[in-house]
Amino acid sequence: MAPTDAEVWLDGGHNPNAAEMLARFFSKDAPTRGKVDIVIAMLANKDAAGFLHILAPMLNSVTAVPIPGHDCHSPEDLCDMARAAGIAQTHTAPTVTDALTHLATRGACARIAILGSLYLAGVVLRENNQLPD
Repeated sequence: MAPTDAEVWLDGGHNPNAAEMLARFFSKDAPTRGKVDIVIAMLANKDAAGFLHILAPMLNSVTAVPIPGHDCHSPEDLCDMARAAGIAQTHTAPTVTDALTHLATRGACARIAILGSLYLAGVVLRENNQLPD
């Protein structure tokens, strides 16, 4: 479960162009709202390092998860890429729920974004009984 006072954003963006748009979006409120904690999963054929490099200045932390049933970057590899991009706080979790629980127990999360894959967005929507009509 996410921290009760946090904004939680869900976006299927998974390429450097999407990262640029997300960085612009999150930078608008950064002076007053602070940086963003992300939960990320990304298919293996996507440029995860490029995506994270662009978003890095906007991020507090990265929590990486797998995408069940899909060939994706391992959570450990995503954390390595995040650290290479300059993001010091990284964590892996087996599911999005576990990732959000980790962020809640860590505290001080004003904004959380779940990013990196339309498949991951589908998992989140399905788990919350919020599939589009």
